[in-house]
Amino acid sequence: MNLIKLAVGVDSIDDLKQRQDYYAMVWNGYRVNRVITRQYPKQADQLLKGGSLFWVVKGQIVVRQTIRYIEAQTDPQGQMHTAIFLDPVHHAVMPTPRRPFQGWRYLSPDAAPRDISAAEQAMDPALHRELRELGLA
Repeated sequence: MNLIKLAVGVDSIDDLKQRQDYYAMVWNGYRVNRVITRQYPKQADQLLKGGSLFWVVKGQIVVRQTIRYIEAQTDPQGQMHTAIFLDPVHHAVMPTPRRPFQGWRYLSPDAAPRDISAAEQAMDPALHRELRELGLA
């Protein structure tokens, strides 16, 4: 099982990386990125068995990060929230259109876009999109 979330105000994968690098932290000796959300995922056990958080940037799912740990926390004002700790490595995925939504959603493994190779990443995005539309990529 996976999660999907909008990267609000983010313009590109590099922009997402820069923002996450700024707030990166060390958890149990590992460098991680942390996402704070209100709701604790009911399927947390499944998410922790190799699940990823897929990011939507500018209306397309474009990148994923492996979920490492999920923890219920209380902020200094006493409000409960959930911290989702992510591996800092970003895996580019096949760009897939996605409409806006609030919060996060579950994304089943069969509906998740596949990772793309370094060669596909280096290709001009317009050319890659055209090849996909023709069924050649």
